[in-house]
Amino acid sequence: MRVLIVEDDPELAGLLRDGLREHRIDPTLARGFAEGREQALVGDYDVLILDVRLPGGSGYDLCADLRRQNVGVPVLML
Repeated sequence: MRVLIVEDDPELAGLLRDGLREHRIDPTLARGFAEGREQALVGDYDVLILDVRLPGGSGYDLCADLRRQNVGVPVLML
């Protein structure tokens, strides 16, 4: 399973990454809106985990933008 975590808080991103790795899932990390958008558009992810408050925009805006780009991957908002 491929997971993209878009989270600007390094501590929380690390906790999420470590928790997923315990289940043999190696997620990709992005630190903000622009990096998350770029990764989501070029990657082949099974799920996106988005922080609501991101540098450069909100997780809600990122989700809406990705939907307009026909990225239909399930999203979990934090």
